[in-house]
Amino acid sequence: MKIRRFRAKNNSEALALIKNALGEDAVILSSRTTGDGGIEVTAAADLDPLIQPRTAAVPAAQEDTTPSAVYGFAELLARKKQPEEKAPAPPPADEVALYRRRVIDAIQLAPLRPEKHSPMVIAMVGPTGVGKTTTCAKIAAHFTVRRGMDVALLSTDCYRIGATEQLRTYGRIMKIPCEVVIRPEKVSRAIDAHSHRDLVIIDTTGRSPYDHKNIDELARWLADERIMPILTLSATAKKEDLAATVEAYGVLGLRGVALTKLDETRAYAVICRYLAGAGLP
Repeated sequence: MKIRRFRAKNNSEALALIKNALGEDAVILSSRTTGDGGIEVTAAADLDPLIQPRTAAVPAAQEDTTPSAVYGFAELLARKKQPEEKAPAPPPADEVALYRRRVIDAIQLAPLRPEKHSPMVIAMVGPTGVGKTTTCAKIAAHFTVRRGMDVALLSTDCYRIGATEQLRTYGRIMKIPCEVVIRPEKVSRAIDAHSHRDLVIIDTTGRSPYDHKNIDELARWLADERIMPILTLSATAKKEDLAATVEAYGVLGLRGVALTKLDETRAYAVICRYLAGAGLP
């Protein structure tokens, strides 16, 4: 890289100096007005050693050869633009439609079907921020309001501020019981207390899939064999994170997946393609 400073009467003259000295690909790093009404411009170019710039057609006295300070971003600014690669042509629409149908057909579906007076116990598990508490409330509302079933909510999320109160608020609105369980050994007792209901929904604390100790701790909360762990995944998740999450939570004996935040993206290819091969309904 070559960095040089130029003095000129105006912008046009300065640009001519830079072009002649450093070539077409020169980048202006800074400029300022001088005391005599002219301008001082610092420019740089990433010169190929095999190509010499054209000889300047201006007197050497007009060029200021004082070394200029080089900052970290100057090299990035002066780097030559690489030619953009031509994007491949998109596949035919009929091939895209066929692929889409095959992916969708490969996704297994397992609707929740609780029976009267034979409680189904599900636990929503997953990373923080994917919408477990909201999903618990939506499932409870569906089976309470639309199906007329007897539903209870259990919260084990004692870490996130306001989490239990949020679920309790949902419970008050729907007029269904909401119980907070603060220790793993009391989960089975809480399920027994609601054994006469049709559906018991457990909200759990969000755990990072990259913290295996926390996942193992969650397994202690869900040790009761009556509990069906359902992994909550955001439709906006990256494929690398999806793989890590399913693998980490697999130790819980997952029974299925619930997708959230479908309204926050229009690109479903990643999540659908992954679920098609994950073997989880």
